[in-house]
Amino acid sequence: AVVSTQSRSRIGVGSTIGSQISILSMTALSIIRYRSVNSFTAPRDVSCRFWVKMSLICAVIFLASVAIAVLPLLPVMEDFFVNGLVYDQHIRLFVGSKSKSAHFSIFQEYFGRMKKKVLKWSVINELVDAMFSRD
Repeated sequence: AVVSTQSRSRIGVGSTIGSQISILSMTALSIIRYRSVNSFTAPRDVSCRFWVKMSLICAVIFLASVAIAVLPLLPVMEDFFVNGLVYDQHIRLFVGSKSKSAHFSIFQEYFGRMKKKVLKWSVINELVDAMFSRD
């Protein structure tokens, strides 16, 4: 069965959220444990304030995990995160060119005069495909 790009993105987001929840929860638990060991006080009854604080900590952990997983996939953030930029093995021209400006410089040399503007990654992929034949 072939898995679509959208399905892979959803699986990746779910996996990343799970991993981040685990990491952030362990960090929070370690900090809480450290503070309780250093306080030298006996455990007391659980109050409503405690539950509010724990709920808030859980919400922050969950929201941070979702942000870490989803932000790189948003079109607005495509300049900051390069997701899956891979070309055929025989194309060595773009090795080390992970930025849009580096790609634009190569396109300018190859295609000649080009109007200087910020290109989307989808347009960059189309230009790369146009540069190399599939024979």
